[in-house]
Amino acid sequence: MRSFFSKWLMPICTIILFTAVLSSCSKGGDDTPTPPVVVNEADLIVTTTPTINSILTPAALGSGLPVAVNISSVMPSGGVKIDVTARLETASNNFFTTSVAKSTTAANSFTITSIPTGGQACVCTVAITSLSKATNTWSGTFKFANK
Repeated sequence: MRSFFSKWLMPICTIILFTAVLSSCSKGGDDTPTPPVVVNEADLIVTTTPTINSILTPAALGSGLPVAVNISSVMPSGGVKIDVTARLETASNNFFTTSVAKSTTAANSFTITSIPTGGQACVCTVAITSLSKATNTWSGTFKFANK
């Protein structure tokens, strides 16, 4: 009986145990890449006062030019970043820059200050970026002048 166990049963038990241990080991993960998370988000729809693409009649803007930015699309889940800049039409440097790092409200108000006098044409740029989908952006410009 001892020779039967030593000769046949012991090697068979060893092979079964070895096979069970190897089959329980993981190969280290799946080779299939995980697809990126796609954020389905409505495109930004924005209205401004003054209206984008408008050219305002030169006016005395002693205390500054108020700018209203209204987001009429569904607000992105992460909110939006709003940048407002103004420069002389003939210059590349901005005389006014402001930014809201995170807004979750539809109505946002700004006042452009430090506007040069003398009726020089100025350009205001409003740029909005979704914080939950960086490719969802909106921008526009309008022109104005300070007498």
